[in-house]
Amino acid sequence: IFAIGINMIFGKKISVGNLLPAIFFPVVFMLIKVFWPAFPV
Repeated sequence: IFAIGINMIFGKKISVGNLLPAIFFPVVFMLIKVFWPAFPV
């Protein structure tokens, strides 16, 4: 969403596909924390 807004404001082409994995990292870390409480995050 942030990259799409930057593309609209500045007209610079940023590949949004490279930023998509960043959406899933917090979800993965949350699941690790729930199922493995001793994980040092």
